[in-house]
Amino acid sequence: MTGWLANVVQSSNLRWLPHFLAGPAVILMTFGWLGWRSRSGLFGFLLCAGYGVAFMIAGRWDNFYWGAVIAPAMFAGIVFAPRAVSQLVAAARLPGLSRLQLAN
Repeated sequence: MTGWLANVVQSSNLRWLPHFLAGPAVILMTFGWLGWRSRSGLFGFLLCAGYGVAFMIAGRWDNFYWGAVIAPAMFAGIVFAPRAVSQLVAAARLPGLSRLQLAN
């Protein structure tokens, strides 16, 4: 996974950010596509995630230029990231249950 993250970071303007910010930004871009609840959002997510899986299987450490292929599509996903994060937080909350009820 670090190869995929570094691949996208090195071939985009994210290379100017510190690594502890650039890596999570790539993850947010990928999952941001899921915030757009449509077939296009699903396609964008599967495109980014499929590229990541393909690179993790067939990529080498010196293939950083492969990130230039997918980086523009991934950057569009950052627009949908706030919605995806808010939906994730809302889904994680369990309505009607307190912490005491979960402990029993």
